[in-house]
Amino acid sequence: MHRFWNLDHEPDVYEASDFTANDYADAYTEHICVLSAIKQKDLRAYHSLMHGLYIRVCGLKATPLRATPTSVML
Repeated sequence: MHRFWNLDHEPDVYEASDFTANDYADAYTEHICVLSAIKQKDLRAYHSLMHGLYIRVCGLKATPLRATPTSVML
């Protein structure tokens, strides 16, 4: 069993189940298309979205990686 906290700080209990990435391939592809469209339309909005996601996943104390000329994808 896994516990996930809701906004009221009360744990919700879920049973673990098998995960198959292929079941979510369509959702992944759709999300990549949406992100690509945001990036093409407004680079600042894309950066803000990605930064916010990074902070939510890694936490406020996360140390950002510095890009080097060889690591930047154009």
